[in-house]
Amino acid sequence: MKIQTLHIQNFRGHKKLNFELHDYHSLVGENGTGKTAILEAINLACSPYYLQSRINEQDFHYEDEGNISITVTFDKYFVIKVPDGFVSQSLPCRSVQVTIKRRIQASPGRALSEPFVAEASCIPVEFVNPNDLVAELLPEGLSLTDLPKSVKIVEEGEQSGILITRKNDNEKKVRSNLLTLNNNELVGFPNVFYFDGQRQKESKVGFNSLFSKLTKELNWRFRKSLDASTVTPIWEDYYSTVVKGVDKRLNKELVGPVFKRMFKVIGSKVDNLEISILNLEEPFTKSFMSTRNGLNQIDLGGLGSGVSMLFTYFLLEHLSQLAKGTVIFLIDEPELHLHPQLQQYLARHLKQTESQTIISTHSPLFIDLGKWRSISRFDYAFSVTPRREKLDVKLGPQTIREHLDDIPKWKQHETVFMDSDPEMLFARRVLLVEGPAEKYGLPRLARVLNQSFVDTTIISSNGKNKIIHYATICHAFEIPTFVFYDLDGKSCNDEENKKVSEAIGGLKNYVLPTSFESLLGIGKNAEHKASKVLEKIDSIDCAEKVPEEIKDAINQIANWSKEEKV
Repeated sequence: MKIQTLHIQNFRGHKKLNFELHDYHSLVGENGTGKTAILEAINLACSPYYLQSRINEQDFHYEDEGNISITVTFDKYFVIKVPDGFVSQSLPCRSVQVTIKRRIQASPGRALSEPFVAEASCIPVEFVNPNDLVAELLPEGLSLTDLPKSVKIVEEGEQSGILITRKNDNEKKVRSNLLTLNNNELVGFPNVFYFDGQRQKESKVGFNSLFSKLTKELNWRFRKSLDASTVTPIWEDYYSTVVKGVDKRLNKELVGPVFKRMFKVIGSKVDNLEISILNLEEPFTKSFMSTRNGLNQIDLGGLGSGVSMLFTYFLLEHLSQLAKGTVIFLIDEPELHLHPQLQQYLARHLKQTESQTIISTHSPLFIDLGKWRSISRFDYAFSVTPRREKLDVKLGPQTIREHLDDIPKWKQHETVFMDSDPEMLFARRVLLVEGPAEKYGLPRLARVLNQSFVDTTIISSNGKNKIIHYATICHAFEIPTFVFYDLDGKSCNDEENKKVSEAIGGLKNYVLPTSFESLLGIGKNAEHKASKVLEKIDSIDCAEKVPEEIKDAINQIANWSKEEKV
C-alpha cells in the first residue's frame, strides 16, 4: 500500500495544496518552503495518537482563520471494522482525514481544556454493490463477501455519517465522528514512521523511542524465561566482582553510615539495601548500543551521529519486516550527518526498498532524474512543481511531459546527465551553457567586467545537443533559467540549432553566431584546445580584452540574475 495523493488546507505555510506521491518521492526546495510540513502533515494524519497535544497555534496558516484539514489517500483499500451488536461491519476506505479546529468553549466537566479540537477519521468508499469494487485492492485475507451490501455517505451537517445496508437488508447509520482511527479496529492500514531531524534519539532509551520499544520486548522475553535458581548465583558473583572493584574504605564512608541510619529508623525492611547496578527483572531497561573491546566501550553516539541514524533506520526497517505489515517511511533530510559515500549507499537502498519512502532533502545524491514524477520542488510561495498544466505545454513536436518520459525511456538519466546535475533542482537560478569552457569562462570574465551572477548555478550540458534535456527539466520544475549557446557559424534554421531553439521555448537566452572558443581566438582544430581556451581566459585582465559579443552576453545574464524573481 502506498500514499497516492495528499490534500492540505491551512497547515503552516500551505494554504491549499494538492499533489501526487509515488513509491520513492523526494521533496526539494530551499529552507522554509514547506517540505518538512508535508512530512509532518502525513504523520499527523496517519499516526494521530496524542494528536491534540502535538498541535500548536503556529501550525495554522498565518493568513487564514479556517480549520486545518489534511487528507491522505492510498492506492489500495484498508478496512475499518465498525461495531454492530455482537458483530462488526467491514467498511473499505482509501482515505484518512485530520481536521483541527481552535476550541471555542471549554470542555464540559474539565478544569483544563486543550486549546484545539482534533479528529482523525476514516473516509469509507461508497458503493451500491460490493462487486463494484476491485477485489484485488482489499487487504490480504478479506474478500468482497466480507463487506455489507452497500455503503452511502450521508451529508446532514453535524449528523452526517455513513448509511450501511446489512446483508439482511436492514440499515445502520453511523456518525462520521465514530469512524476514528484510534478507537476502531483497522485491517490493512499501513504503519507510518517519521524520522525527524532529532531521530538520533530513537537509538537510545527514552519516551516512546524505537530503542525503548525494543528493550521492552527484550525485558518481556527475559521475564518469560526467568529462572531465579539460575540467575541469582550469576548475579551475586557479578555484583561481588563489581563491588570489589570499588575502594572498600571509600565505599564504607559513602554508603555505610547511610545504611546504618536507615536500618535504625526503618528496621529490617531495609536490611538488604544495596547499590543496584542492574534491574534484575528488567535488565534491558537501561541498556544502550555500543562497541566494546575488552573494557574499552564506546556507545553508539560516540561513533558518530551518522552511525546512530543509520542504525535507527535499519533497525526500524528490520522490525517492520518482522511485523509483516505495510510500512511507509517519512525521512526529513536523510543526508543529515552522513558522509557522501554513506549518502550514496542510503540513497540506493531507499530507492530499491519495497516500502514507500518520502523524503525531504538538500542533497542531489538522493535525486533520480529518471523518475521525474517522484520529485516535487517547492518555492517560497509554497507552490509545488511540476504542475499538470505546465507539463502539457509543447516544446517543438512534443509536450514537456513527453520530453520527460524520454529520459528513462532512452536511459538519458544514466547516459546524458551527470551525477551532480540534480543540483539544478536546488538552484535559485540556472545558467545553462554548452560546455566547461563557458562554465569556467563566463563568471571569470564577469569579474573582469565588475559584474556578477547573483545566486546563479552554472550547469554545463557538455554538448549543445544535450541542452534540450536540461532545458526540459528547467521548464518542468519552473526553475528561473538563462540559456547561453552558439550557432557554430550555421543558420538558426539548421536542424540541430532549431531543436535547441524549440527546447528553450520561453526561457531567457543569448545566442552567439559562432563558438565561444573562436571568439576568444582559439580555432576549432587547435591543438590542446581545452587548455588553450583556459589560458586565454586567464590572460584577460581588463574589459577591453573581452570580445564584444561575450561582454554583451555577460551584461544581459548579470541583469537577468538581479531582476529575475526566485
